[in-house]
Amino acid sequence: MIRIALVEDHSMVREGLAAALSAADGIELCAQASDGIDALRILRSVEVDVAIVDHGLPRRTGVEVAAALHRDGAACRVLLVTSFDDDAHYRQALDAPGIHGFLGKAASIQRVLEAVRTLARGERYFLSGASGPSSGPAGPDDSVPDRCPAN
Repeated sequence: MIRIALVEDHSMVREGLAAALSAADGIELCAQASDGIDALRILRSVEVDVAIVDHGLPRRTGVEVAAALHRDGAACRVLLVTSFDDDAHYRQALDAPGIHGFLGKAASIQRVLEAVRTLARGERYFLSGASGPSSGPAGPDDSVPDRCPAN
């Protein structure tokens, strides 16, 4: 069972993704937060395998949350999600400490689940519509994930 935390400030997005995650086999949604400060409080007290964290959170960005967890030596892996699926955000995620995956919010729930399962195996998963194909099989949304060995 993969234990998940979901950090998203938009209620509609958070509730929809939470419903989809809760219905998926092998996934347990353990915690939710709506801003960066609450995310850090929760992620420091609840053991999860993967944290799905929005980039544009209030009170601490997703990048800041990931960096703080990295400094803490947290075991959870961070999947950064954003509505800004452009090269600048993609590159920032690739270079930021504590971020193990990246998805644009236009990705399908199947991509989200694929990313979660990839991170839970200790691998990295980066997918950006802006950066175009990089490696691996093409999916239904014509984007190709870039899977890298764990660092």
